[in-house]
Amino acid sequence: MCRIIRGRFGRFLLLFLTLYATFGLYFLHSFNHDVDKTTIAESPVNEKTINSKNEQNKVLDLMIYQNVKNDSSNLEPIMIKGVLGNYEPKHLVKISGPGENGEGVSLKDGEEKRRGEKSVDDYDGEEKQRGEKSVDDYGFNEVASEKISLDRHARDTRPKECKYWKYPSVDKLSTASVVLVFFDEGWSTLVRTFHSVINTSPKELLKDIILVDDYSDEEHINVRSPEYIKKWNGLVKYVRTKQRVGLVEARAAQGDVIVIDNSLSSPAII
Repeated sequence: MCRIIRGRFGRFLLLFLTLYATFGLYFLHSFNHDVDKTTIAESPVNEKTINSKNEQNKVLDLMIYQNVKNDSSNLEPIMIKGVLGNYEPKHLVKISGPGENGEGVSLKDGEEKRRGEKSVDDYDGEEKQRGEKSVDDYGFNEVASEKISLDRHARDTRPKECKYWKYPSVDKLSTASVVLVFFDEGWSTLVRTFHSVINTSPKELLKDIILVDDYSDEEHINVRSPEYIKKWNGLVKYVRTKQRVGLVEARAAQGDVIVIDNSLSSPAII
């Protein structure tokens, strides 16, 4: 008889505890839900709150940046929006002139000028003939190209996030050789190309620029180029093949890091 009573009492106690726990959880859930509604109603999200969160995130990013900077073994690049990368140019001076920021250069002859069309310079007589001939020889107007500064700034066409990447320090990276292969190239475009490489590359990482002349016939290349590059004291080298070998074979260079660039380009940044 006692066992029966104990068994019933145990089941009753278990049922009571179960119901008590259920009602307790329901009460807590209802209370928290009301508090959340009150909090949301009393503290609406506004622009200041969003800006504050952005500032907090920026501070956290800077802390991560500082930790990575102090970690001498770190080789992983990181990206922090709003903080320029360690290899980005810090002070860019805006320069005006023909071809700046990648703008096209238009030359007009006397008749076109009399009609009111704009031009960067006179374009008549011998210059016009030379310009038309260069279009046949090189595929572009060499006279117009000569109006553009050899150190002109090209437009930065990279995705926006690129300038916010921080890369390992120079002592963790290999130096690079940039190889430019060309044949009978126009003088101004050839020189502007390696000027751009020099101006936009981290100086500590640029080992040299190798101009590979694939047996050109033009005198301004095989005579003028070797003299012109002496001002860089070995940074720019000139190599001339003994016969035409083609671009593929001329690009067969060896080294830690080899960058093959087109001889008709002006990189915004390397």
